[in-house]
Amino acid sequence: MGMGGERARAVGKETGAGPGAGPSAYARCMAVLSHPDRAELRIADVLEAFAHPIRLRIVHRLAHGAERSCGELLPEVSKSTASHHWRVLRESGVLHQRREGRRLVMHLRREDLEARFPGLLDVVLAAAGDDPEVAAGEVMATAGAVGAVGAVGVAGVAGAAGAAGVLRG
Repeated sequence: MGMGGERARAVGKETGAGPGAGPSAYARCMAVLSHPDRAELRIADVLEAFAHPIRLRIVHRLAHGAERSCGELLPEVSKSTASHHWRVLRESGVLHQRREGRRLVMHLRREDLEARFPGLLDVVLAAAGDDPEVAAGEVMATAGAVGAVGAVGVAGVAGAAGAAGVLRG
């Protein structure tokens, strides 16, 4: 065997990626997906998650209840950008992600959000659905185009939710 094979074995020992070295490199990089319990959901985190146009677009696309994979939800966004937004939504408690082989599938935590903040998700979805920029973004995504979509900000969501009596003490 030539020098290349020896170097590959040495690198495998250094990284723990060789035979008998324990978990595979793939398994080691598969981070545990953390989700807050229902009681741990905080209004500030949820509103912050709703405040970004891309995250609002994700919530709007998941609103119909079906589980969807990451790739089908945001094909127009880079993987690194999408990963950041998945994490914010997951850690705020807005969505739940689970692994299905090498794919991540997700759904809205509608029941948990409704139990903690009654009416909030409906108010946000109604505002997003009435926003011409969000609707335009849905058309763009369906056509496979790339583009930024406007959305309701934290102040708009908080104002609408407060007006609907959602943010009670």
